[in-house]
Amino acid sequence: MLKKAYEFFLFYNKIIFREGLGNYAWSLIMPLLIFVSIKINWFFEKPSFNEAIVFFSAIWSYNIVNTYLFGFAGRISIFRENGFLRSFTYVAGDKKPIILSLFFTQILHGLITIIISTSVSAVLFNIDIFKLLFISVLSFFIVSVPISMLMLVLVSLPITTATLNSVGSIIMLPALFITMFRDGGGNEIVNALFLISPVEYVSLVCRALTDMVIYGNTRADISLLLWISLIYIILGAFFWRFIKISSKTVRT
Repeated sequence: MLKKAYEFFLFYNKIIFREGLGNYAWSLIMPLLIFVSIKINWFFEKPSFNEAIVFFSAIWSYNIVNTYLFGFAGRISIFRENGFLRSFTYVAGDKKPIILSLFFTQILHGLITIIISTSVSAVLFNIDIFKLLFISVLSFFIVSVPISMLMLVLVSLPITTATLNSVGSIIMLPALFITMFRDGGGNEIVNALFLISPVEYVSLVCRALTDMVIYGNTRADISLLLWISLIYIILGAFFWRFIKISSKTVRT
């Protein structure tokens, strides 16, 4: 299975590079524009690392969830609609190597996006680039499996790619701003409800890792984050069986 997944991994990357740099440019420029427009005062008054990490973690979570929403779930949906998923599955004998190779493709390209965007932001705002890169890359690897498994739930739904992309685009920006500016105070039940958002979940993981790296401990509820990770993985494993290789919404 791994050999077949590797072959599809190479094939997918050829497709991505043929598409050009447009997707990369957008995934890099959009968060940077948001960041700079909101925190333009950082050019004149350098923030503390603790202050900066709140906003960096929100941007990282936005990038990571976007990577798996549009690059992973979105591409599976596209392949299903145009008949490629069914054809690839017949060639490979199973859908596992197809989806696994897409996951590894997003690992590669998501990592590139995270490294470039973090490096540019760190240089712009004169913040410790090595700490930021270490925390962002480590966070990316930790949350990649839970987030990708959660995205399989969306893939299992009988919706078109256009619907998936439209709803995702509408939800992502509000989720980013809520995560970026929410102070975390108030009712515990309300705070727990915010964790329904994968953007909030990823951001909290980033902040917890920051505390562990810098201070050796964290105020975050690690057991809660572990439970959420486990729930995402279980949901993905359960809904895996409902992922169809033939489109139910478009005739192929």
